[in-house]
Amino acid sequence: MGPPAQSMLGAMVFRKHKFKEIPQTTYPLACKRFIRGFCETANIQINNDLLLPTTKKVGCVITAMNESVTLQTQLNELARLPFQEIIVVINGSSDDSYEVTRNHPSKATIIHFDAALGYDVGRAVGAKVSESDMLLFLDVDMSIGVDLLLPFIYEVEKGAVTLNYGLQAEPLPNLRNE
Repeated sequence: MGPPAQSMLGAMVFRKHKFKEIPQTTYPLACKRFIRGFCETANIQINNDLLLPTTKKVGCVITAMNESVTLQTQLNELARLPFQEIIVVINGSSDDSYEVTRNHPSKATIIHFDAALGYDVGRAVGAKVSESDMLLFLDVDMSIGVDLLLPFIYEVEKGAVTLNYGLQAEPLPNLRNE
């Protein structure tokens, strides 16, 4: 089951069973168990182990400059969610960030600039080419687990316009615990 089909499954389940009422700390485990049980029963091979807590098309824009190691790790992590699209804006890189992205199974859209544009321009370019209803913007200075990204999608689904998250050693309590 690929991302579009799994995303549709997620949207259907989300609407019918009101996953909005599941505490954020329980949501990832509930998704994994639901998907695994559903797909085993239907004899379907799964690609992702989480459902998006929204009926909207969700995409991710990643800006990268000489961060191939963390880029690989982040793309691996993002593969756990059925994103509509992943866009990687590589700018000013002299490492193998382009090859890492091109060879990754996520089949991300790559936008490559030889010159360093900075993160803001990279984000703007990624947003311009996106066809998603909702976008997550990531910089790959460090890899972020999708379990930490789900609360952002959830808050935007509830009506938030923009959210910023300053990563700390421990997750912010109001994002992980309800």
